[in-house]
Amino acid sequence: MYVNKPVQMDCQRWATTGGHAGSNSHAFPLFDKSLETECCQFHGLKLPASTAAPNTAANTALLIDVNKEEELTLDFCNANTYVYDDKVNDRIFYVFNYKKYERLLNYQTLKKLKDRNEWDVIKHPFVFNYINEVLLNAAWFYTTHIVTYFMFLLLLYSYIHTKPTVYNNSVVTALVSLFIMFMIIKSKLKTERDGLAISKWFCLSYSFAFFTYFATVAFVWTPMLFSYDDYHTEYKQAITWFMPIVAIIASWIQCLYVLRKSPCGPYVMMMSKILKSFTNTTIIWIPTLLCFAFAFQLVMRDSGTHPWDDPVISNSSSLFMTVLQSFTKTSAMMIGEVEANDILERRAWVANILLIFFEIITVILLMNLMISLAVGDVSDLRANAENKLLRVKTNYCIEALHISTFFGCPCFTALHQIPPRNVVAINRYGDGEFNIDKPLDNHVDFPANPNLMRKVYQISLTADGVRLERSPLNETLERVTIVGTENTNLRLVEMNGSGIPHVPNTEFQKELQAIKDSESFVMKYKRWLIGLNWMAVIKF
Repeated sequence: MYVNKPVQMDCQRWATTGGHAGSNSHAFPLFDKSLETECCQFHGLKLPASTAAPNTAANTALLIDVNKEEELTLDFCNANTYVYDDKVNDRIFYVFNYKKYERLLNYQTLKKLKDRNEWDVIKHPFVFNYINEVLLNAAWFYTTHIVTYFMFLLLLYSYIHTKPTVYNNSVVTALVSLFIMFMIIKSKLKTERDGLAISKWFCLSYSFAFFTYFATVAFVWTPMLFSYDDYHTEYKQAITWFMPIVAIIASWIQCLYVLRKSPCGPYVMMMSKILKSFTNTTIIWIPTLLCFAFAFQLVMRDSGTHPWDDPVISNSSSLFMTVLQSFTKTSAMMIGEVEANDILERRAWVANILLIFFEIITVILLMNLMISLAVGDVSDLRANAENKLLRVKTNYCIEALHISTFFGCPCFTALHQIPPRNVVAINRYGDGEFNIDKPLDNHVDFPANPNLMRKVYQISLTADGVRLERSPLNETLERVTIVGTENTNLRLVEMNGSGIPHVPNTEFQKELQAIKDSESFVMKYKRWLIGLNWMAVIKF
């Protein structure tokens, strides 16, 4: 439906009468009878029989798209955003119109944008600021999550030096039960949002989390349960020795997953990226390890040297332990811990040649290859870290809003009901940013005038070399030149923030210049913990 702003007001007044006064030109002077059919469809009213609905080109030319207000598009975001470049204080201000659009800013809309990969809309300052405000309001919940999980880890570590007690076991079990309860709630809401379209990564991560909590509960309770009898002592000792190792390592991995949204999130992603690259190179690493482990074991046979020919292990007739010791020693040698004295003491030319060949293949070539791959992955991730973090934090924002909607409590304002602040100031040199809630009054009009919107493009060349030809326009205009190019194309990519109008009101510009950063240290902590990086908006 297309209605210009004055006509839209008459359309709304007409709808309040039930559509019976639409033809009264004195009551609704701007309401064209030809638009009555479309207004009936928009407001869900019955069309009077005597009404005709021609769609004239003259009316259509004066109209703006009201239906697009039901969709969060770039045009809609641009129409409800202003930008002001405060060159005096080296700041950039964005002013937003969030009034009457609460229905558009919710977890359903964000999920729809994410599923459609409309990241250009999500990166728009209008939506970006809304996500950032939700994250700041959810910062205390995230802090509680981190503190609770660290308490959980400390309790697990305390079992190394202290004997398990019923009190400690009960506290750990209560924390595990709390984690499992929230996981069940999140999985239920995830199923509501996505239906059966659940990713394999989601299933794998949840399976690993349940395994972690099961191993933890088994770790804290098995010593007490096994103490009631003396049967199968060897198996019980093996279980009580192995379960703590599994539980602590799995809990540490879960802790890294929790910290992905924190300031150390990029480093967690770097570790996972390097691990993936290492997994791809195992097809080279494992055969190399097997080859040299067996070769060294053959060369050092009957030498009585640990670990190649350990008499203790040999007497225990454990072939698996002998091979494992050889693999472990060779893997340590592959990272530079060669310790060649034991091999040189054999005084055999085969052992010396094998050692030199091992150093060239593994220590010099293979390890440097893996290091170069890791450095390349880190460089690539640094370049795209903000995009990765935005995806992670957008998912967290959707989950937080959905949980808030699901557990709406009348005792306090729910997360999804807290209105976002409508003005953000960004320091041009990345020294920080702050938000305020400022009444706009009559300073700016929404939706913005399309004539104020300016497009901004990033220009890239599609040729390695460009030949420029510079010549004056004519003899009288010597400072005006024409630059011609050959064998190249200019690629124009519309940048993020393109189309946002500038604040036209000079009085309002002065008011923005006078605004000072009055955010508390608590708010600064929230920004540091989980807030989005506003400088990335300019880089995007």
